[in-house]
Amino acid sequence: AWLVIRERAGGWSADGAMPWRWAHLAIRHRVSEAVGHRTTPLMEDDGVEEAAWSPTGDCEDLVLTRLRCGDPRLALMLTTLKANLSGRDYLVVVEYLQQQSFGDPSPSHTVGRLYRVKPDNVRQIYHRARKRMRKLAADDPELESLRGFWWLAA
Repeated sequence: AWLVIRERAGGWSADGAMPWRWAHLAIRHRVSEAVGHRTTPLMEDDGVEEAAWSPTGDCEDLVLTRLRCGDPRLALMLTTLKANLSGRDYLVVVEYLQQQSFGDPSPSHTVGRLYRVKPDNVRQIYHRARKRMRKLAADDPELESLRGFWWLAA
C-alpha cells in the first residue's frame, strides 16, 4: 500500500481524503494483480487446467465495470457521459464524483490538482456535464431511465 501511495503522492492533497482512502482503489488493483483472486477447483475434473483469472488493464476500467454491474442506469449514464464529453472532461467528472463519495470537503481542489485545472473550472466542467446529461435524458427516449437517477435529480 505504501508503494502505491508513494507513486501517487504528487496528486494527493493534505486537505483532501486520507492517503490510504484516496488511493484505495489503486491499492486494491495492485494487490489483485500481485496475489490474484481466490479460486476453488471444481469437483468435476475434466483434466484441463486453467490459469486463475487476474485483472489486467486500467484500474479505472475495473472500478467502472464493477459499478456498472451494480446498477444498469449507472452503466447507461457512464456510457452516455463518455460519448458526449471530451476524454479529460469525462475523467474530471468521474473523479469529482469519486472524491465526493470519499467525503472530500473540496473535491474541485483535489481534482483540479490531479488534472492541472483550476477548481473553478472543475466545478464548471461538472456543472455543464450534469446540465448536458439532464437535457439528453429529457430529449432521448433511450435515456428515459436516467430521468429519476440520483445524479440528475435536483
